[in-house]
Amino acid sequence: VQPVDAELAKSAGLPKPTGGLVTEVKTASPAARAGLRAGDIIIAWGDREVDHRTLPWIVAQTPAGRPTTVTVWRNRAQVQIPVVPEKMPE
Repeated sequence: VQPVDAELAKSAGLPKPTGGLVTEVKTASPAARAGLRAGDIIIAWGDREVDHRTLPWIVAQTPAGRPTTVTVWRNRAQVQIPVVPEKMPE
């Protein structure tokens, strides 16, 4: 994910510069299966607001297999997407 600056927030219709911009979704990943797309801006993981710095840490703290609702900004609106994290391959 990349930072969301004021210019990107404005162009996306996001009320404030927050969240993390999804730049790539790996094929067959939990994110791809959940329907996350490049260009989505993740603004919350579960009930916690996130930015590009906190998101990786919060995702890593989520137990594998525990469904989590991810809130993204897509097409100028919030969309909630259920994601089931998996353990990273060794």
